[in-house]
Amino acid sequence: MWAGQWARGTRALATLLLVFAALPGLTGFAPPRITAEPGLLPGGPEGTPFTLSDLALLRSQPTAPTIGARSAIVWDATAGVELFSKAPDERIPPASTTKMLTAIVGLDLLKLDTRITVDPRDISLPEYDESSMNLAAGDLVTFEDLLFGMLLVSGGDAARTTARAAGTVLLAGTPGDPIARFMREMNDRVAKMGLANTHFINPHGDDASGQYSSARDLLRIADEALKRPDFARVAATTTATRRTVDGGRSFAMENSNKLLFQRAGVHGVKTGTTDGCGQCLVTAQWGPGGRILTVVLGSPDRVADTTILLDWTNAAYRWFILGQGGELSGLNAALARWGVTFRDRRAIVLQTWEAPSLRYRLLLERGLGAPSEPRGEVLFMAGTREVLRLPVYAIAPAETNAPGTPIPARP
Repeated sequence: MWAGQWARGTRALATLLLVFAALPGLTGFAPPRITAEPGLLPGGPEGTPFTLSDLALLRSQPTAPTIGARSAIVWDATAGVELFSKAPDERIPPASTTKMLTAIVGLDLLKLDTRITVDPRDISLPEYDESSMNLAAGDLVTFEDLLFGMLLVSGGDAARTTARAAGTVLLAGTPGDPIARFMREMNDRVAKMGLANTHFINPHGDDASGQYSSARDLLRIADEALKRPDFARVAATTTATRRTVDGGRSFAMENSNKLLFQRAGVHGVKTGTTDGCGQCLVTAQWGPGGRILTVVLGSPDRVADTTILLDWTNAAYRWFILGQGGELSGLNAALARWGVTFRDRRAIVLQTWEAPSLRYRLLLERGLGAPSEPRGEVLFMAGTREVLRLPVYAIAPAETNAPGTPIPARP
C-alpha cells in the first residue's frame, strides 16, 4: 500500500514540476523567442519528417558517377558545399592549370595596358611541344594580350613573359632572376591560401620535379581567380584576336576549353595536358543556386568526365534560393506578414530525395526592433536534420503591436 501511495505521490510531484516548467511567467523567466509561422516547404504534415515515400525517393537518388579521372571534385562555390569528390587531395602534376595562379599574380602586379617586350628566353621552342601563343622575340604586347594567351590557348610563352615582367616589378630594381622571384611569390600565395598539396616550380605548368597540386587546391585557386573580373571575362571568352602594339603581328586564338562551345552556362576556367598529369580541366558553370566548380585531373577524356559530373550534379541535387528575390514564395509571404526579411541571398542545397522534406520555423525575438536590428532567425530542417539557421531583420519601424503579432499590411 505504502509503495503504491509513494508511486502516486512521486508522479503527482513530477506532474506539478512539469506544469511549473511550462509556465515560465510563474518562475520569473521569459522564453527568449516565440515560434511564429511554422511552415513546410513545399508541404506535408509536420511531425512526420521521414515517410515511406521518402524511402522510395532515397532509393531513386542518383548514384555517384563513375569517371575515368584519377582525381576530381565538384563544389557549389556560392553555397560553399562539396557535392562530389574522388581522391581530391592526391598530389598530381597540375599541367597548364598552373596558369590560373600565374594569371592571378600577374593581375595583382601589372596593369592590363602594361607594355611588355618579349624576351628570347620566353618564346616557345618547337622541341618542347608546348601550347603557344606564337610570340616572337622582340614583340611588344600588353599584359592583357598575355592574359588571353595564357587562358585561351594556354601559351607557355605568354606565361613566361608574364612571370618575367611581374617578377621584375617584385625585384624593384634589386639584382636577381625575375622568374625565380615570381615563383617565390606564387608559392607564397599558395602558403597564404593554406594549400598544403600545392607547390610550383615554373609558371607555365610543364612537368617538373616538385611541381604538384590537387583537385581541391586547384578548385580553391579557380574560385579565387574568378573573383577578379578581368580573369573571369577572359576565361569565358571563346575566340579572340590580339595584335602587337604596333599592329604588325596578330594572334588568333580559340579557347581550348571545348565545354564553352558545347554547354550553356559554362564560363571557364582552364585546361591542361602533360604526360605526368594526363588531361585535366577546371570548369565553372552557372547552376540554379549560383556557380558550380569542377576539377578533373589525370583524365583520359576531360570533357566526357566533366560532362558526367555536371549532369549528375543537376540530377542529384536541388537548390532553394532564400532572400533578395529568392523563389520560396510561401516563406517570403510569411516573413512579410511579420515585418522581417533576410539580409543576404543564400541557397540551400539538398540531395534530390531529401528536398521534399524541407521545412522551416520562424523564431522571432520578443519585441520589435529597428530595421538594422536582427529580430530572430529562420530554422530550416530537412527531415530531422538541421540544414541552416538564417537571421532575419526588421523592415519597418517599431510598432505598438503586442509581441508576436504580425505587423498589419500597409496600403
